[in-house]
Amino acid sequence: MDRMLTMLPLPRSAHVGEILGRYAMPSPLLRCVDVVDVFERGECVSYTFRFTYGSPERTLTEQEIHPIHERVLETFRHALQQHA
Repeated sequence: MDRMLTMLPLPRSAHVGEILGRYAMPSPLLRCVDVVDVFERGECVSYTFRFTYGSPERTLTEQEIHPIHERVLETFRHALQQHA
């Protein structure tokens, strides 16, 4: 199950790759995070991310993913704010 997030705008100093590697996996159900789009304008960059959730044991429901995704987004936003 995939979810998308666009962060608008971030300074170039945000080092998104480092943030993804360090902070973006706070749940074992979060299988991967991909950057799917980058838009550069002046000193700011906007990124669109795809968060992919899954379980090897079963199909996840929307009700299961929603609270996990909210926690992941909060962790991700906090990490980006600290490094911006």
